[in-house]
Amino acid sequence: MPTPRFLFAHPGDLHASPLDALVPHLRGHLHCEFVQLRVNCNDDELVEEVVRRLGEGSGHVVVGGFSLGARIAAMASLRVPVAGLIGLSFPFHRHGQPLEQHGLATLRSVVVKTLLIQGTRDSHGSQAQVRGVGPLPSQIEVMWLRDANHRWRSRQPGLSVQNHAKDAALAIQTFLQGLVSRPHV
Repeated sequence: MPTPRFLFAHPGDLHASPLDALVPHLRGHLHCEFVQLRVNCNDDELVEEVVRRLGEGSGHVVVGGFSLGARIAAMASLRVPVAGLIGLSFPFHRHGQPLEQHGLATLRSVVVKTLLIQGTRDSHGSQAQVRGVGPLPSQIEVMWLRDANHRWRSRQPGLSVQNHAKDAALAIQTFLQGLVSRPHV
């Protein structure tokens, strides 16, 4: 099978996110393309941009993103067929708001196989907060990065963004293998 295409949406500077540490571990497993989200646009405009980019080319497309990009990618997956969804530091809620008022509703609508990689201390959806809302749909798998915040930084010695990126890359590779082995993909 050819290398899957991964369209990745991200807000802000790519190098200021965990992507900078993650992408080198994905070489050879994914053909990564990036969409930098414009901060002065509403959600509908951002989703439209991702949908437009998904339409370019063909093949086995996995859509995903970091933070806001993960939520926009999830919304785009509701509009166009994709093989899977990968969300890094998915914003279950805006800082200080309840989970129900933001990304959780979008996630409950997603029908494709989904991998979320989330820090246990993420201020936009910690492990305790997410577990507190009950089970997520069965097609959604969550990998928890021990002691990581929204940008995968840890307070514990020996747990770095690089360590978390390696673990995340392995989870992504396993996730992709699962997509390939599914009969309808």
